[in-house]
Amino acid sequence: MKTYGALWGILIVWLWSAAVVQAQEFRYLGPSPSMTTGRIELAPGQVREVSVGDEIPGWGRVIVITETHLVVERRLSEAEQERLRSQGMAVYTVLELRIPRADLGAQPLPPRR
Repeated sequence: MKTYGALWGILIVWLWSAAVVQAQEFRYLGPSPSMTTGRIELAPGQVREVSVGDEIPGWGRVIVITETHLVVERRLSEAEQERLRSQGMAVYTVLELRIPRADLGAQPLPPRR
């Protein structure tokens, strides 16, 4: 059972990596004070507000906005699924990506006592 879980985890990371390589990079900057929108940076200095349901080009549709992360759902078209099949790759229909807030990603470790 542990082997199955480990393989599943590797598959998800691999699929996520493949999706990220094809997509435009962006950073999640955090939610608005009302938590109804989130701010993303598509390029240095290019900040945009997104709401649940908005499409982020190359990434997918925003489905959840939280204090710590943004959740994006990417659905593959039939053509994209067929391309993966023809390359002998794992095929998925929906991929859920959790994008951590940029300023929470690199927290220093506390000093050892």
